[in-house]
Formats: sequence, C-alpha cells, structure tokens
Amino acid sequence: MILDQTRARIADFISPELAERRKNAIQAAYTDPLTQIGNRRALEAAFPAAFAEGFVVVLFDVNSFKAVNDTLGHKTGDGLLRTVAESLACTAAEFHCRRVFRLGGDEFVCLVPKEIAEAFRRRAEIRFDQLIAHVPEVQRLGVCISGGIGCSLSDADDAMYFRKQQRKQESLYATATV
Repeated sequence: MILDQTRARIADFISPELAERRKNAIQAAYTDPLTQIGNRRALEAAFPAAFAEGFVVVLFDVNSFKAVNDTLGHKTGDGLLRTVAESLACTAAEFHCRRVFRLGGDEFVCLVPKEIAEAFRRRAEIRFDQLIAHVPEVQRLGVCISGGIGCSLSDADDAMYFRKQQRKQESLYATATV
C-alpha cells in the first residue's frame, strides 16, 4: 500500500496531467452522479473518523417518492432527488456538519454531532417541506422527508421508519382537519 502511494506521488510529480486524471477518477468514484453529493462509497470512507468524533447517523427517506416517478415522470423524480440533496446540504452547512451522502434511491445520510442531531433532523424536514410548498403537483402526492437518528445505519433506519409513520399520521390529521 505504501509503495503504491509512493509510486502514485512520483507519477503525479512527473505528469501533472496524470495527477489531474487520477484526482478526477477518485472524485467520480466518491460522488453520486445525479445529485453531486457523496455516494455510498464516500459515506463508508467517512464512517470511521465521524464515529471516532462522536457523530451519529441521520438517515432521510423521501416519502411517496415512487408516486412522483409514477405520476410525474422520472425527470421530475430526478429533480426532486436533487432538491433533497441541495436542501440537506444547506441544512448541513447551517449546522456546520459533515457532508451529505446519497445512500441510494431516495435515501440520504448526514453525519452530525450527537448533541445537535435532533435539531438538525427537525430543521431539515421543515426546510424541505417549505421548498415543496412551492410545487403543488408534488405536494399533492404527500411528498416529504422523514429522518431517523441512530448510532449506526441500522439504528437510524429503524428510527427513520418510525418517523415516517408519524409524518404520515400528521399528514392524515392535517388533511382531516382542513
């Protein structure tokens, strides 16, 4: 491993063009092509340092995402995923957190300090709800994001599904009282 890194540094020194290509390849390997945020590989690479610093996983899922693709088309669905990524990135910047990652499909992960995780989750959900309020055709489908907090992806996944059910109940209650 050390020998490979040394060879790479020497090659980069000899050929700046090769260094640039290597940098671009590494960036592509760790970036989700649709949303331009970190992908699953980048998340897995970030886990050890984040957990060592006391960070927790905040996992977000887009409720009713399938309905968007089925009703409004994949182009709109892709735009919605980009909107989620941008919204979460803005929230992460506001809270001075680590990067946002797309786990896959309509699931996103943020690594945040444990003491601000709940405030971060609430703010991210509210920010996204405010964005979607300006897109009636998407809002009518019941689209929102639900976040779960855990010390591992599995824990966060369990919490996220619990929160998803809460948000559905809140939505049904709000619709029934209107």
